[in-house]
Order: sequence, then C-alpha cells, then structure tokens
Amino acid sequence: MKMGFNLELSQRQELVMTTELRQAIEILQYNSVELNQFIEEQLLENPTLEKDTIDEKIEKIDWDAVSDDSYHNRYDDVSYSTDYEDYNYEEFVSKNMDLKEFLETQLVFSNLDEKYYDIARYLINSVGVNGYLEYDNEKIHKEFNISDEMINEVILYLQEFEPVGVCARDIKECLLIQLYRKDEDNIIAKKIVNNYLEDLSENNLKKIAEEINQPVHKIQEIVDYIKTLEPKPGRIFNSVNTKYIEPDVIVEKVEEEYRITISNYTAPRLFLSSFYKKIVKDSKTKENEKEYIKKKMQKALFLIKSIEQRRETIYRVVEEIVKKQYDFFEKGALFLKTLNMKDVADAIEVHESTVSRTANGKYLQCSYGLFELKYFFQAGIQTENGGISAESIKLLIKKMINEEDKSHPISDQKITDKLDQFGISCSRRTITKYREAIRIKSSRKRKRF
Repeated sequence: MKMGFNLELSQRQELVMTTELRQAIEILQYNSVELNQFIEEQLLENPTLEKDTIDEKIEKIDWDAVSDDSYHNRYDDVSYSTDYEDYNYEEFVSKNMDLKEFLETQLVFSNLDEKYYDIARYLINSVGVNGYLEYDNEKIHKEFNISDEMINEVILYLQEFEPVGVCARDIKECLLIQLYRKDEDNIIAKKIVNNYLEDLSENNLKKIAEEINQPVHKIQEIVDYIKTLEPKPGRIFNSVNTKYIEPDVIVEKVEEEYRITISNYTAPRLFLSSFYKKIVKDSKTKENEKEYIKKKMQKALFLIKSIEQRRETIYRVVEEIVKKQYDFFEKGALFLKTLNMKDVADAIEVHESTVSRTANGKYLQCSYGLFELKYFFQAGIQTENGGISAESIKLLIKKMINEEDKSHPISDQKITDKLDQFGISCSRRTITKYREAIRIKSSRKRKRF
C-alpha cells in the first residue's frame, strides 16, 4: 500500500457569515425597543458614533452629510432647558396595594379576637391571586394546634372582608358568599349554585327547570343574574403591566395614494462624530491613535448603513403588503386576503427569511388600528374570486353569530352552508376550529330560553 501527500487546487462557492453580516441580520430582526437598546450600547462602546437628539423626518439618508462636519453642527442654535427642579408630581405614581395587603389592612382594623390573629394572618398569606384560599389544613393543625371548627370560624370571619367572595375555598362557596351578601332572598339562585353548577356551565337549563319545578324562562333570568357575579374576586388586584407599542410604520391615505412613513424611533439617525474626524485629520495625532479611531469610525459607519438598510427593507416589505392587501386598507379586516411571505419575498427579490425577520416584532399603524406585520400574512381558503383569509372567515362567523336568533342559535353546519352560498367552501370541522379560536361557545351553550 502506497501512502503520500499531494496538493490539489479547487474552486467552490460558500457563504461566509462575517461579523458585519451577522450584525446586519440581527439588526433587521430587532424590534424597535431592542434596536434602541443595542444602539445605546454601541454609543457607550464607540465614541466616534453619535445619535440625533432631535426627532426629524428624513425621506432619504445623505451619506455625504453623515461624514460632513456640518451635519454634526446643524443643531447648535437649538436651546435646551436644564431646569430640573420644575417637577410635575402628577408623573409620580404610587404603588398599588395588592390583595394580601388590602386584606391585612382590614384585619388590623377588625375586632377579631387576638388569639385568632396569627391564624388569620396565616390564612391571608395563603390567598391566591384570584382570591381563593390555598392553605394546607394539616400544616395549620401542627403550627397552631387548633381544631377544624376553629379554623372554619376564622375563615368565615375573613369571608366578610372585601372584595365580596374573597377567602372562599372553591367557586361554589365564592358565588354563595356573594349571593348571601347581595340577595339573601334569592333561594332558587342559591339552589342552582349549590346543586347545578355543572349543568349551568353546560347550559342545561331545561334539566334544571324540570328538577326544581320552575319555568325555564325564569331559570334563564336567574342564571343571567348568577353570571353577573365575580368568579375571581381577587383579580381586580392583579397588577397589569401596561405596554405601549410605538408603531414602526405609519400607513395613511393622502388624496388617492397610501403614504408609508418609517418612524425615526424604529430607525434612529446616527452619524460620525466631527470631534474624532478632526483628530484623525490633525497632523499632531499619533499614527496608532489614528488607526484606532479609523477602525472605530469604520465600525460606526457600518452600523449606520445597516440601520439604513433595515429601514429600506421595512419600507419595501410594507409597500408590497399595501399592494397585496389593498382591499384591507380600503375596506377593513373583512377583506383581508391570503398572503404568504414567499409571495412578498419574490416580489421584492429578497430571501423569504429576510421578510420573516422584517415582520418579526414590527408594528404598522393605519386607519383601522395597530397591527403586527405578521397579521398581514394570512393562511386561508381559496375561492372563485381568489383567497379569503382565516381572519376574514372568523369575522364572518362572529357576524353571523351576533345576528342570530338567540333562542335558535345557528349550528356550525348552518354556518358552513351559509359560507358556501358566498363561494367560501370549508368543512364543518374548520368552522368549529375557527369558532373556538375566537372563543365563542357552541350553539347548544349559546341557546337562550
């Protein structure tokens, strides 16, 4: 067997993922919040990079201006207020009291016997976010050495607290507490809650009416009343973090055309620092210092170009969305068509993954509201006049159900037949799936007596 080494020259093509290319891809898929956080990090890391502090609308970036000294100095005449002592105290929001704190406050001002106080505090700390007690009975016995009867007395005492229905052990007890506090004489309502909660959830009102010997229409009225009670009394204290979404793109109709505006918040304007450009040009600056600054400036310039490329890509994608979903912008969500990312990618001659990254976490504002770009890429069903989106079908289903006779609600099969008359052919199972997706109950559970 002969072994040896030899040299062989060959050519091949392959995509090399450079650091710059990787950064450009990341910048494209960032949402506006992530992009601004990334830019702030780059501003701290790269002294040659600067950001506009004035919000201005620029249709096209001027690359010569970015490198020109006058670009940096164009706001020198703008004055800024530095009076930090002019506070607006309405901007300061006090901390909201949570459910347990609210119950503790009521306990402090109550007349509960001191020997039960520690037990009451323990039970309050066992209340879940929805207001139900979630305590360990055996643990209380060991901790406080008390009987079930005494535990029950303390629980009944806490059930007198606000909000009404709090400290219940299950939904039945929660609803009964509210019925006793609000309407002590409603015997039938209490009987239904005590014995027929499952039938109530299934809308088996005829069965309830027969078993308690009452007209079905009267049972319907009582059930409607029961449904006004709060099954989760603690949820009014659940903290909700309000998230404000800044639209990345604004689409508005001007005369007969739709104008697309990319927000400066989602594509901030950056430029090279004139201070460091002067240092590079200064003959007194050492060569190694110049080399360092030039590398930083090249990195900054690539970032500026990446952000501008991101801006242009978003614009082109939205422009194509407006073309293909023109009926939506003219008439609303009922006219949303089927659309996939490949259609848009082919139209603007980019890869499908580029469209996917562009649509990720970006929001469009138009006359019909605020929508994530992904909303416009819809699956659906092909019809004689083209494709109709799943969203449009859901809206049609909702419209039909809203207009139905509540005493004779339409079934999924009837909805299927009606849609077929409009040239929209889909199975009953598909209709059921869409109905459940918009959280509408079946016809049997929607029936009113």
